Amino acid sequence: MGIEGKAREEIMLKIIKNSWIRIRFVEKPTYWTVQFYKLDKMIKENIIKWVKIALKNKILTKYDELNMIEIKRNLSKRIEVSGINKNVNFSQINKKSVKQNLKL
Repeated sequence: MGIEGKAREEIMLKIIKNSWIRIRFVEKPTYWTVQFYKLDKMIKENIIKWVKIALKNKILTKYDELNMIEIKRNLSKRIEVSGINKNVNFSQINKKSVKQNLKL
């Protein structure tokens, strides 16, 4: 990774640590990444709000897949949009390298 890429990674990590959520669409294979520092009550509520708005505006369908990435604990979990509710958690975790998924 070049200097520019490393600087972008450091900036994004700093922003995400300040309770920002990064959401990106990946075309092939088709899914959304939802990156956050720590899954707390505020982050859960904001993800749920985004999903509801995106469904209403037909940006998402209930069958779309979200790759939820918690940077602090290095956790990743794929869930279908229809599975998003107040109980979003990492109870069934697929450990992966967040560095690999982050691609800032």
